[in-house]
Amino acid sequence: MPSLDGPLPSPPPSRDGSGSEYTSPVELLGNGNDYREPSAKLNANREGDALRNLGTVEGEKLLSFFDDLKSRYSLNKTALDLPQLVVVGGTSCGKSSLLQAITQLPFPVDNGLCTRFPTETVIHRCQLPMRTYYTISMEGQTQPSEFKPMEYFSESWADVSEHLQQDLSRAFKMLNSQDVDDMNRHHRTHRVRQQARLREDVMKVDVYKPDHAHFSVVDIPGLISGGLTEDQEISKRLARQYIRNPRAIILAVVPAVDDIENQAVLSLVREEDALNRTIGVVTKCDMLQRRDEQKVVFDLLSNRIPQYKLDLGWFAIRNRTTEELEDGTSYNQRDGKETEFFNTYPWSAVDRDFVGIQNLRACLSSTIYEHVKETFPAVQTDIRNNLKAVQNKLTALGEPRDDFRLQQVFLSDIHRSYEGLARQWLNGVYREGRAGEVYKLRAGLNELEAEFVESIRTGGKEHEFLGNDGEGAQFFETLGYQDSSDEWEARMEARGDVFSWILKTWNDNAGDGFWYKPPVDFEELLWRDLIKSWDGYARTYLDKAIQKIRDCSEVLYKEACPDETIRKKLIIALQDKAQAATERAEAELEQILCELCRMKTHHGLFKYWVEEAQRMLLADPRAQIITKNKLRTILSVHQNLRQFWEIAVSRFVDNVIIQVIERHLLGAEGLIFSFNVGWIRKLEEQQAQHLVGENAKVQREREQLQAQVNGLTRALKTSSELLLS
Repeated sequence: MPSLDGPLPSPPPSRDGSGSEYTSPVELLGNGNDYREPSAKLNANREGDALRNLGTVEGEKLLSFFDDLKSRYSLNKTALDLPQLVVVGGTSCGKSSLLQAITQLPFPVDNGLCTRFPTETVIHRCQLPMRTYYTISMEGQTQPSEFKPMEYFSESWADVSEHLQQDLSRAFKMLNSQDVDDMNRHHRTHRVRQQARLREDVMKVDVYKPDHAHFSVVDIPGLISGGLTEDQEISKRLARQYIRNPRAIILAVVPAVDDIENQAVLSLVREEDALNRTIGVVTKCDMLQRRDEQKVVFDLLSNRIPQYKLDLGWFAIRNRTTEELEDGTSYNQRDGKETEFFNTYPWSAVDRDFVGIQNLRACLSSTIYEHVKETFPAVQTDIRNNLKAVQNKLTALGEPRDDFRLQQVFLSDIHRSYEGLARQWLNGVYREGRAGEVYKLRAGLNELEAEFVESIRTGGKEHEFLGNDGEGAQFFETLGYQDSSDEWEARMEARGDVFSWILKTWNDNAGDGFWYKPPVDFEELLWRDLIKSWDGYARTYLDKAIQKIRDCSEVLYKEACPDETIRKKLIIALQDKAQAATERAEAELEQILCELCRMKTHHGLFKYWVEEAQRMLLADPRAQIITKNKLRTILSVHQNLRQFWEIAVSRFVDNVIIQVIERHLLGAEGLIFSFNVGWIRKLEEQQAQHLVGENAKVQREREQLQAQVNGLTRALKTSSELLLS
């Protein structure tokens, strides 16, 4: 670049790489020729149209649509990357003065009043006779409770502008003061008064003005290079958060008097790969003193510094000085002084299209409009995808249950799923793909039944009966049945078999009367002793069946009610009912066991079986000549017990399985169906609320998700209408 004493700097290369001269397609400002105004209010009335001619009707509709997405549609702002203009720079870089010049809104520019929170400003075009007004509010999880939203309505923009300036200044001071007070309370032991800290809440300023182009901009707190480490981290995090949005246009503000190499904003833009969507702005050009500083700035404006070359170019701006602010220099006067300044050497050598606020507005107009038009289809796709995702989250919460009727419906839906699966599994209908075998309820119960029957038949009698074949002949050979009673009884006792047991029981329980007269209820006495193991086998079977059903019920509850909190409440609420079913089963088994000793049957073949067994046993000629009554009675009792066993064991097994397990554990009021419609209908409102009523957290989540669904649905509809318009 030539020295300042030599030829003037050459114009910068074209920004589009085509070699043609850059042209500004749309003027943001009016004629800008009248610099003398009689009053501040009149200045506001006449100068407030700086953004009137932004883009086209189509462009304004798109811009308005995107801003509505951020504010009116109740959307999660992190869910959508929306086009927006973001102003980023270091502290005291002149961002607030720049925003004043761009929007002609009275942003606070006091030296002691720094921006310590993101500020989103939206200027809405409203149609007459709608009044001009503004609103100021704070958004964020840490929103100060003491900050109250501000608003003002008036027929006059000058009146609104004056109040807006006062309210903005008051809001900035109030929030900064709260931060200082909080810091001082936290650091009471510090002697040095703490400075106000950065906050991540967002101040929203919405201005509604007739005949004003729609325009929005986000001002990020200045990047901090000193002071509190936490503030430095917050400032960088906030800047990165906005710069990282791939659809954001970045307005990187750099003061001409600072070392370009040390500008954090440029480093962040480069790190986030945002050079292709960044517009550079050099402020405080009128404060440059040394020629070497001017050379760097001119190189920057000419896009000649490779590491800071921006596709959208660099612009030079002259903001109002402190004296001009104090003197009440109007916006038009400010623009006139800026034009005069850049018409002087050496600034007059800089490409005219890249100096002054008017050219910057024109660039913003063109860039923003083209950008929103280009990104609109992708944003519409994002809206559609986000709508589907939010709908899925809302569906996962289930139907609303904030009143008794809805809570009953919700419980009925759970029960319907629970009972449907339970009946399938009881009928042996199993779906593939489940882990483990717990859900195969009928198969598991069948295994337990088989195990129970086998245990009763193989180990359910204390003594084995004598068969009808060769065992009978052997019995008479060893018995010595023709001997005296003392002799054959001695031999019988020595055998240690079923006959020994019968004889011993007789002798141990002999009553009054002749020796050959059996004890009272002799057969029942023997029967009770013979089957005493049935009690243990039956109780073991019942315990295993209860556990099997409980395990299956747990799986059923998980399948029917995925919500763990509700599921646990249901199980606890049904514990008494389930316990009652278990106790009924145990009582039924107890009754069956108590009636086991009654040797009674109406089985049609029992008499025939007994007579046939005796006939076969006594078919032996030696048995026919037995004349001893006691021996004959013992033989007869043996045969009676053996035949009754076959009937009793089948009857007992069936009774336990059908009356205990099937009726009391698997029946309508059984253990597995403790959760039934009747129980749901008997619930009181308070009980239903406790079980399935939505807590405050879920209600808030549902409301937020529903609001997002409604907002995204409206946004999708609006976007489709925009495409057709």
